[in-house]
Amino acid sequence: MNRFVVVFVLLSLISGKLFCEQLNPDSLKSLINQQENDTLKILTLKKISNYYKASSNDSALLYAEKMLALAKQKQILYYVSDAWDVKANIFEHMGKLDDCVNSIDSAKYYAQLIDDPLGVIYFATNKGSVCMKMGSYFEALQSFEESQKIAEQINRPDRVAAALNNIGAVYHYLGDDETSLDYFIQSYEVRLENNLTKNLAYSLNNIGAVYSKYGNYDEALTYHKKALETARQQSDDYNYLIALINIGLDYSFLKNFDSSLRYYKRALKEAEKQGDKTSQAHVMERMSIIYVMENDFDYAKILLKQALEISEASGNKYDIAAFSNSLGIIFLKEKNFGDALPLFKRALKVARQINANKVEADVYKSFTEYYYARDNSKEAFRFQKLLDQKRDSLYKAETDLKIANLKNRFELNQKLKELELKEVELRSEKKISNERLVIIYIIGFAGFVLLLMLVFILFLYRKIRNQNQTIRQSEEKVKELLEKEKEIGKLKTQLISTVSHEFRTPMAIISSNAQMLYDMNDSMDDVMRKETLGYINGGVENMISMMRNFEILDKNTILEFNPKPIDVGNTCLKLANGLQSLPKYKGRIEFVNNLKPGKLIMDAGLITHIVRNLLINALKFSDNKTVNVILEKSVDNLISICVADRGIGMSSYDAEKIFENFHRGTNATNIKGTGIGMSVVKRCVDLHNGKIKVESKLNKGTTIKVTLPYK
Repeated sequence: MNRFVVVFVLLSLISGKLFCEQLNPDSLKSLINQQENDTLKILTLKKISNYYKASSNDSALLYAEKMLALAKQKQILYYVSDAWDVKANIFEHMGKLDDCVNSIDSAKYYAQLIDDPLGVIYFATNKGSVCMKMGSYFEALQSFEESQKIAEQINRPDRVAAALNNIGAVYHYLGDDETSLDYFIQSYEVRLENNLTKNLAYSLNNIGAVYSKYGNYDEALTYHKKALETARQQSDDYNYLIALINIGLDYSFLKNFDSSLRYYKRALKEAEKQGDKTSQAHVMERMSIIYVMENDFDYAKILLKQALEISEASGNKYDIAAFSNSLGIIFLKEKNFGDALPLFKRALKVARQINANKVEADVYKSFTEYYYARDNSKEAFRFQKLLDQKRDSLYKAETDLKIANLKNRFELNQKLKELELKEVELRSEKKISNERLVIIYIIGFAGFVLLLMLVFILFLYRKIRNQNQTIRQSEEKVKELLEKEKEIGKLKTQLISTVSHEFRTPMAIISSNAQMLYDMNDSMDDVMRKETLGYINGGVENMISMMRNFEILDKNTILEFNPKPIDVGNTCLKLANGLQSLPKYKGRIEFVNNLKPGKLIMDAGLITHIVRNLLINALKFSDNKTVNVILEKSVDNLISICVADRGIGMSSYDAEKIFENFHRGTNATNIKGTGIGMSVVKRCVDLHNGKIKVESKLNKGTTIKVTLPYK
């Protein structure tokens, strides 16, 4: 195996010389046909793919596929794995992270086939990093833990330290700073114990960052200064620069602005020396904050303008948005409204383009302060509402989700520990049973002449065999319990996430509008007061409706069919008018009642739940287009309620799953909802002994027809 890898390394070195001379893609293409060695052809295809990655993703992917096909054809599994890695890098560059993860899994599979543990560690680490970008933190955690386990098996402390550091980073992001700090310290200790000087400063910087997040800035400063000295001794330029920036930040938190500026200036010189434009811009921005606190607005503006120019030159849109907003704030403090407003507008436009929610919230705050300063309370109020909504979705949802995930993980870990203890006990019993079985064979072989002993041995053998069967059955039950606990954990996470997300928005609307009534009641006119009360009433109705839907879905909730004479047309019309009056629904409802005047014997409660949920779904997914409602009476004492929209529609797969609890369409991820509305409709239709029919096409709309008996 080792000789196999060495051959490939030598061939790679030989081909590397050729590639240094072949910088033109056309000449590289011609080189493919000139190569007689299959390995050199594969490496040439890889070189071309990497060349095109900067300019044409499609071309890069095409040559990566050719590389993969040739490697498979020649059964060179090392380069099959390498080709999948090339594809993964391209998909990551394109932003197709799901495809990237699948390609990494394929690369890791072939690395396992050729018994390449370092390759497996490399791919597991890459997968963890991509999962972090996707927000799949528990999958990232599993990948980093896998790389740690393999590194320990092959005795590679450098890889173990890297894995521990990555695991700490995941916990740091999830808000579990105590666990995060523990892993960072473990990583640091592994490096010290094995004299791994490389990346020592990196571990120290991470430990200091956690202490800084705790608010223990003195301890953070101690570790960051250790990182600075270690990076200087090891000529680690990158971590030397990071340590300078971190020390400047620590001193700023400690209100020691002179020391903070001194380290920031050193960091600025180091960033210029290394040619790190992004770090230069960030250091300038942090220095400007200190100058603003010291009321030196002129120098703060100079630094921010320079930082903005650097970001514009590098095309870093996130920094462009953030720095534009910061510069606008300084102009606003100086009452220079003419220069402040264009900067705020630019920051908001760029932030929305790249979905930079944090910056977008900061800009809403800036607009609110701007319009208050200009005595434009209407616009200030509008941006304050946007800020409240964005801040709520950005901070509260993220915090609740982290708490729920950590709680579920803690509960799952407790269950896993209990099951692991049971497994240990079962293995111990099994070991004892096997040892007894060996003893029985020995006794049987030695004392075959003794009939009574033989009978005893047979009896004991049967008893042990039954014990083993019982143990195997217990093991299967333990596995079933483990799978059941995992499913329960997933369901808890889904339910908590759904409920907290759906209830938070109406609660935020009620809270912000109630606060506004409290603060601005005297200055409001009747129109604004009515509009504010409408928002509050709409939020309350929305919460009541969602609570009732969850109650209906609960199998323990007793629902009965209670028919009484009702005016079906008038009932449906009131529901339509009520929803039409809510500000959040912009689409119009065209209501056609072909029923004859009079009352029909039907269940008013069930009809209300059916029609309300159908109309809410139609308005929500119709993209502000008209929704048609038609009531008709047919033969056999039946009426039909037809709700049709011309919205986003759904696929045939989603149409089949529409009545399942919490199922949401694959094209509806950006539209708020619980995924239970149609489940409620189906249960109510069944209780009314009716039928429901769904017809839908993607991007063309959905028509749902409910048929109910009225006698």
